[in-house]
Amino acid sequence: MSDLRETHQTLTARSVEFVTPPHLIAKMPDHEIWMAFFRDLDGNTLTLMSELR
Repeated sequence: MSDLRETHQTLTARSVEFVTPPHLIAKMPDHEIWMAFFRDLDGNTLTLMSELR
């Protein structure tokens, strides 16, 4: 999760528009899925994803 948070902070500092901060999407039996959604220069919504064990 620290990598996702660090990436979020770095991109936010570079004026990337995030729709949501990093947040838990799903708890699986052996890992969690975290995502953060942001917009590109054309307004398309993209995501960063992290799987944590």
